Amino acid sequence: MTVDDYLEALPPARRERVTALRALIHQAVPDVSERIEWRMPVFGRGDRWVGVASQKSYISVYLGCEDAAAGVLATDPGLKGGKACVNIPDRVDVPLAALLPAIRKRLSA
Repeated sequence: MTVDDYLEALPPARRERVTALRALIHQAVPDVSERIEWRMPVFGRGDRWVGVASQKSYISVYLGCEDAAAGVLATDPGLKGGKACVNIPDRVDVPLAALLPAIRKRLSA
């Protein structure tokens, strides 16, 4: 399975949101690689990675860094998350501006 296959299997509204995140990741780090791992798109550079997963009613962005996730979560009370991930409910706009520096920092260090 490729990232394109993953996206094609999503409902249109969700596909649009995940595609926007994919574009943001490539904007943040143009030489990032992409693959399917852990049943989700994973974008990597060296030993660093960011994952994006379509869940039942939200999208998870796995940043692999507590500080990065906390910074994004602080930008919108509608966001949820864990130690190193941001969950974006379908009813909340994708916080592209907040995610850009977090993704860039995570993949560029």
